[in-house]
Formats: sequence, structure tokens, C-alpha cells
Amino acid sequence: MKLSLGFIILLLLNMGFSSPSNYGVIFGLEDGELCVEGDQCSSYCCMDFNGFNRCAPLSIEGAVCENDGLWDVYDHCPCESGLSCVNSGSKKICSDPNDS
Repeated sequence: MKLSLGFIILLLLNMGFSSPSNYGVIFGLEDGELCVEGDQCSSYCCMDFNGFNRCAPLSIEGAVCENDGLWDVYDHCPCESGLSCVNSGSKKICSDPNDS
């Protein structure tokens, strides 16, 4: 019940902050808009910002990243197309697999 109530509140908040250019109320969200899962975001990355999930851009080359996760909610977004999320010490970073 708490999850359903939370989703309804998030949906109502999102309706108030969504721009008219979005093709739906809960899908096609732009960076910075509230989300529950990555499928709602145009980037497919829903990132946790201090307890609030917001759509975020995919990670660029050299940035910290995560591989696909449950519900596509991340601490760090996956890499942009053409990049791979690889281990680099204690963290993962986006790297171009074509670089030597």
C-alpha cells in the first residue's frame, strides 16, 4: 500500500513539473524530472539524488558508471552508447572499447 501511495504522489508531482513537450505523463521524462524507474526517462536512467529519484543523462567517457540494474535506478548511470562500463580499481568507469 505504501508503494502504491508513493507512486500516486510521485505521479501527481510529476504532472505538475512535466513540460508540455513530453509525450506522456509518466514516460519520456527529461533530465531532472522525478521518476520511479529508468523506463520513464528519455535517457533510461533514473538516478537517486538524496532519496529522490530523478532522470539523469547517461555517463560520458571517464565518468563513474554502473551496469544495468533492477528498475534502472542507479547511483551512477550506465555509459553512453558505444562506451563500456569497466572496472578501474574500486570503481567502474566508462571507457571506449576501441581505445588501446
